[in-house]
Amino acid sequence: MRMRSWLRFSLERPTHVTLSVYDVAGRLVRRLLDEERGAGEHSVMWVGRDTDGRPLPAGVYFSQLIAGDFTQTRKL
Repeated sequence: MRMRSWLRFSLERPTHVTLSVYDVAGRLVRRLLDEERGAGEHSVMWVGRDTDGRPLPAGVYFSQLIAGDFTQTRKL
């Protein structure tokens, strides 16, 4: 079974956004976004694969959103 997670966020104004996924050891698994995004609602799907496209084992992962001076980390 493939892991799928929709990562949703909203921006009050256009800003540079970095959205990354990390494993429980804090290692970067995949960078999903590293770009300018406009104001409004956004969503990105992560399908449980690493940067090279390899499927990852089931487990606990964390997403980290950095948008301007705002940072948020969530358990997936």
